[in-house]
Amino acid sequence: MALAADGAILTWGLSVGRDSAGNPDYRWSELPAPVDGLPPVVALAAGDYHHLALDASGAVHAWGANSFGACGDHDHGMTFRRPAPIDGLPAVRALAAAGSTSLALTAAGRLVAWGYNSQG
Repeated sequence: MALAADGAILTWGLSVGRDSAGNPDYRWSELPAPVDGLPPVVALAAGDYHHLALDASGAVHAWGANSFGACGDHDHGMTFRRPAPIDGLPAVRALAAAGSTSLALTAAGRLVAWGYNSQG
């Protein structure tokens, strides 16, 4: 992924999703393509198969594989093809992601984590 100066996001490489029957759907793109449906973004983070974007208002948007709830949704088998806001988060100022885990530093200085939690 790349964050353009105007806040747009470009992605390329392997895109993992699900087809209409729920089967894995792998697509490869050699050329950067824009991610639509987001306000201007100020920060990005990526796990193994999910992506996070922080917009200028402090809202976090997620898309990709929701393994272990990494996209902030309780439906762990779901894959989000388009960015969706994560409900219930206070304003965020920084993001991080790894594997199937997501983290956010709130504007109040609190660390919030969701997703894979094998070690507590």
